Amino acid sequence: MTEGGKPNAVAYKIAGLLGQHVGEEQLRRRARSIQRLLTTAGPLVGVVVTAGGSIYTGLKSILGW
Repeated sequence: MTEGGKPNAVAYKIAGLLGQHVGEEQLRRRARSIQRLLTTAGPLVGVVVTAGGSIYTGLKSILGW
C-alpha cells in the first residue's frame, strides 16, 4: 500500500544524510517515515521543554535561587 503526497524538503535532506542513496522510491519512503516522526516528536518535545521550564521556575521561586 503506497502513501500519496510528497514529503517535505527537510525530511528529504535528513533521509539523504542518513544513508546511502538506494533509489528515488526508497528515499521517498525513508523521508515519509522521518516526516511522520518529526510530526509526532515535535509537539512532544515542546511539552517536555515547557514542563521542565515550569518545574525550574517553581523550584527557583521556592528555594530562592
